[in-house]
Amino acid sequence: MLQHYKYPLKVWLTSVLLGSIGLFTITYIYQRDMFIAYNLISYFIPVTFYIALGAIPFWLCLWYVYSRLVKSGKQRKIMLLLTAELSGFAYLAIMSVIYPSPPRVNELLIISSFVVAIAIAVLIYPIHKVKPIGLTV
Repeated sequence: MLQHYKYPLKVWLTSVLLGSIGLFTITYIYQRDMFIAYNLISYFIPVTFYIALGAIPFWLCLWYVYSRLVKSGKQRKIMLLLTAELSGFAYLAIMSVIYPSPPRVNELLIISSFVVAIAIAVLIYPIHKVKPIGLTV
């Protein structure tokens, strides 16, 4: 299981970075005054770090499912995509329970930016095929 960490790690890092960029783009569009009041770097780095820490369970779940799929020989991106999307929704649902607020269009756009980022990350990276050990031709 330890040798199968690269694909989930790439997906996790890409989704965190693309999701953060989407978050800041949406923040800039809808709340330009707040965005200008903060320095971009002093706002971007802590929020991205907070998102990355909160998304570690997502990475572990994706890692587990990916390693099971690779070991079984069923390398299906649709399974990884569903797992990634469901764990991403679960993460955002937990965050909305911890920090409750009425749903607004901005929050739905933020959620959609992360969902799209996860989907892009799962789909752009190729799944590595594992060669069976002991079979020589």
